[in-house]
Amino acid sequence: MTEVRGGMMNSVGLQNPGVRGMVEESGEYLADLASKGTAVICQVAGHSTEEYVAALELFEELCPWASAFELNVSC
Repeated sequence: MTEVRGGMMNSVGLQNPGVRGMVEESGEYLADLASKGTAVICQVAGHSTEEYVAALELFEELCPWASAFELNVSC
């Protein structure tokens, strides 16, 4: 954690089940929301450019209902 002009910045890391785990746990529910007009935004995290690309490719394959992606580069 560090103080910056206008606030604080921290890095806590984010635990998650990964793309496949998220699809197994919530994919059907999220696909249903998307079919009802809800914009489903999926968060992508990684430790390298290659990991981000691999995650996005997997999202593209497994989550056609995703309307956007948030790239988490702070944690």
